[in-house]
Amino acid sequence: MDKIVLVTGATGTIGKELLKQLKEQGVCVKIGIRDLKKAERLDTGNCPVVHFDYEKPQTFKSAFEGVSSLFLVTPMTSRIDELIVPAIDVAKQMGVDHIVSLGSIGSELDNSPLSIAEKCVLSCGIPSTILRPNLLMQNFGNLAGSIIKSSGLLYLPANRSRISFVDARDVAAATASALMDPSHKNHIYTLTGQEALDHYQIAHILSMVSGKTITYIPISHNDAKQQLQEAGWSENDTEIIIGLYEIARKGWCEEVRPDLREILKRDPVSFEQYAWDYRENWS
Repeated sequence: MDKIVLVTGATGTIGKELLKQLKEQGVCVKIGIRDLKKAERLDTGNCPVVHFDYEKPQTFKSAFEGVSSLFLVTPMTSRIDELIVPAIDVAKQMGVDHIVSLGSIGSELDNSPLSIAEKCVLSCGIPSTILRPNLLMQNFGNLAGSIIKSSGLLYLPANRSRISFVDARDVAAATASALMDPSHKNHIYTLTGQEALDHYQIAHILSMVSGKTITYIPISHNDAKQQLQEAGWSENDTEIIIGLYEIARKGWCEEVRPDLREILKRDPVSFEQYAWDYRENWS
C-alpha cells in the first residue's frame, strides 16, 4: 500500500510548494483544509481534499483515515494546546506514525503558540520531525512586492539586523524529504539560507536585479503592523512576521546553519537567485 501523506496548511506559502513537490514525486497526498472554498484556488491535481478544522474535532477521523505521515501546520492562537492535542490524539488512534511539524526559528526561546505546539508534538508519542525555518525570502514579494515595484522603497522593521533568509522552495523540499525518509524521524532542524544579509544589502540586490534603485527605509513595528494589515494580512500572520522581526533585531536570526544543506545535499538557494527567479515582483 502506498504511503499517504496528509498536508495541512496547503494554502500557505510553504504548503503550496510542498503540495507541488510531493505531486511531482508521485506521493499519495490528502489535502486537509479548514475552508473548503480555498481548495478552488489550489492546483490539487488528483489529490483528494478533506475537511480538517481544529475547531471541529468531528473532522479529524476522516481526515486521518489511511494516513501514515502528517505535515502539521498549527493555528496561531493562545488556545493552541486545546486544539492541537485532540487532533494529535486522533492521529495516533488512526495509525499515523510520523509527524513533520512546521515551527519557526527561535520558537524554542519563547512560549509562543508555535513553541507550545512543538512541545505537544514532541510529547505525543508519535515519532516526529520539527522544522524551524528562518524568515522566508518570499515574504519580500508577499509583504512588500507591490510597494517596491511602484515606489522603489522597501519598508520593514529590521534596522541593520542580519538575517539568513531561506527560500520557501527549499523549506518545502526539506519537508518532503522529512516526510518520505524515515531517517529524519526524531530530529529537530533549523533551516536557514546560505548567507546572512541586512536589508540594505537586500535592497542592493533587488536594485541590481530590477535595474532600478531600490532603497531600504527602516520603520517601527507599529508602522509595519499597520502596513501589513492595510495590505490585507490577517492579524495572526501579521503578529508572526512582527514577532520574527523582533527576534531578528536581537540577533537571533543571523546564524547560518548547515541543516538545510545536509538535508538537500546541495547549497540552499541564495537571495540573489531568489530575486532573479521572482524578478517580476520588483521590475
